[in-house]
Amino acid sequence: AEAGSMLGSGAVIVADQSVSIPHMALRTARFYQHESCGKCTPCREGTNWTVKMLERVVRGDATPMDLDIIASVQQNIIGHCLCVLGDAMAMPVASMVQRWRGEFEEAIAQARAGASGPLDAEPAPAIPLDLSGVGA
Repeated sequence: AEAGSMLGSGAVIVADQSVSIPHMALRTARFYQHESCGKCTPCREGTNWTVKMLERVVRGDATPMDLDIIASVQQNIIGHCLCVLGDAMAMPVASMVQRWRGEFEEAIAQARAGASGPLDAEPAPAIPLDLSGVGA
């Protein structure tokens, strides 16, 4: 967090160079959209807007200005929700857009050109971990 690269809420995210950051951002946003209880407007609307905007990026329908809108939406979520779920989504998405903006712009260009790649592929399923006894 000190380096300004908040990417999660205490969970471990492991990714190599083959992972598409825009796809990771979309997957993160979809998770929090699903988990949102919908009681507060910033989280309910913010997660929905974030998912819609990131889907535009992946499809190639977005513009570089849309990346600024995604970042702005995240700043309007952080600190304005009834619980920290909204922050837990907004911080990593904002970090990804800020730190890897070039990859988002490249993803838009590739999708517009009809190039297939990591954005077209469904991410690999999470590997189940046996954490029994951890922290006990």
